Amino acid sequence: MKQGLQDVVNQMNQASKNHSLDENLRKAGTAAQELGKILDNAWNSKLGQLNLDKVQQGLKNSKMSAEQLKNALTQGGAAGQQAFNNFATQVLNTNVQLRQSNKLLDSMATSMANTVKWGITSSIFNNITGSIQKAYYYALDLDRSLTDIRIVTGDSAD
Repeated sequence: MKQGLQDVVNQMNQASKNHSLDENLRKAGTAAQELGKILDNAWNSKLGQLNLDKVQQGLKNSKMSAEQLKNALTQGGAAGQQAFNNFATQVLNTNVQLRQSNKLLDSMATSMANTVKWGITSSIFNNITGSIQKAYYYALDLDRSLTDIRIVTGDSAD
């Protein structure tokens, strides 16, 4: 992508040296230089991809819309059109990667939520079975205690 932008700038410089620089090629070269600066600022070398928020902010700061950028670059000829196509492709690829990352994060969040729900349900179930078990053993202890009292007092079960 950067090479395509540099090709447009080189064409502009060459035409300027030859005194054949027209307005369209000048605009394309200027747009290519501006987009190059924006891309340099938006490139995240740690992740190896563009930060689309920074690209959008850079376009906004340069007072240039994506449509104006496209028009300026495509007026610069085949190199400009190729540079814009590469730019658009990179933006689309970054969007796809972000959506895939979002799907992965959503999946992880769902798994985490399900794990927490299962843990809470398991805890409730364990508490209920523990309470039932305590009640059962309490009834057995009470029966033994009543039997002991009956034996000591000599009373009948009635």
